[in-house]
Amino acid sequence: DFAGDYAGTVTSWSLQMTTNPTVSKLQVSGIPGNISDLNVRLNLTYAQVEHLKIELKAPDGTTVELFRRNDLGGANLTNTVFDEAGGAFGSASAPYTARLNPNGNLDVFNAKSANGEWQLIITDEDGTSLSGVIVEWALEISFAPPDLAADPIRLQTVVLDDEGGPAAGGMREDIPVQGV
Repeated sequence: DFAGDYAGTVTSWSLQMTTNPTVSKLQVSGIPGNISDLNVRLNLTYAQVEHLKIELKAPDGTTVELFRRNDLGGANLTNTVFDEAGGAFGSASAPYTARLNPNGNLDVFNAKSANGEWQLIITDEDGTSLSGVIVEWALEISFAPPDLAADPIRLQTVVLDDEGGPAAGGMREDIPVQGV
């Protein structure tokens, strides 16, 4: 819909990781079309990411593994984007300021609705007593509004995160999104 503008907003937040697993939730609503591409951006403070397994769970229950124990090493993830077009895990080093190809296939979310509760599930597979902080995580959702679905050239992208910035493509509309 080029008559309106699309953007996402959430309340600023961070989450102390004190349980195993730690689950962070993001409520998405108002996305007018189905997903054509989905990426996950993560900022995480954790001393030994090689202990972690991180998964994304969609509103319909579909779960995709972003990475698992020993895929990465060192401390922290800084603006790390999990993207099918990203590089291999071995192509980057801590704090992983890069686009990385996840273990699971994010394309399983294509053609599904983005609306509903998304969950980021972080498990310390070594069961250590380390703690960390999910500083921020975001979904980068590309979609075609229903009236444009037949024209894939006109796909739109909205980034839903805790900063409330405008979406890519210069399109904006109030799409209520909340970090929990």
